[in-house]
Amino acid sequence: MATKRIYLLRHGHKEWLDEDGHPRVAVETRMGHELGGVEGVYANVTPGMESRIAESLQERWEKFVGEGEDVWLPPFPSPFPVDHSIPVPHQVSARSALDVD
Repeated sequence: MATKRIYLLRHGHKEWLDEDGHPRVAVETRMGHELGGVEGVYANVTPGMESRIAESLQERWEKFVGEGEDVWLPPFPSPFPVDHSIPVPHQVSARSALDVD
């Protein structure tokens, strides 16, 4: 991620919220911005606005990961390199490893 500009994620987030038609006050508040003028004084974010934002973002996520056989899986966590379901025959202690006949 060293070459990525992380702040661009915020821009994409705002675009999604705008595209989904969420109220300006809810979008700007979520972005950490304050609205100026009368709108900034009298407009407030309601729990319903936040719920609708969460629902629309969840819907976007579910469309992204897909359904059925087209499910997207993250590349992590990666599986263990050793099959841990097979029992190890015996435990080697540090002492027995040093005992040389």
